[in-house]
Amino acid sequence: MRCCDSDEIAGRTGGDEFYIVALDYSETQLNRFLKRMKDAIASYNESNDRPYALDVSYGTYMTETDSGGRLEDFIRISDARMYEQKQQKHHTRH
Repeated sequence: MRCCDSDEIAGRTGGDEFYIVALDYSETQLNRFLKRMKDAIASYNESNDRPYALDVSYGTYMTETDSGGRLEDFIRISDARMYEQKQQKHHTRH
């Protein structure tokens, strides 16, 4: 929620999964949001003396509001992109 500054709607869907929905968002706003999120996680990791570090995987999808698509399809695409990113990070670490 702290990363939201442009009327984004954030909600937990279960477990460790969250969705952020933003209307009338630009690529610039998306990149700014992602930077704030990454910076917040880095700050948390730097300020806590834990034997682990928090990390995040995410998928994004942008479409025109009147594209006629269904929210379920947008979520499915975003989820697929998140899993692709997670796989890339997994391969990079090994």
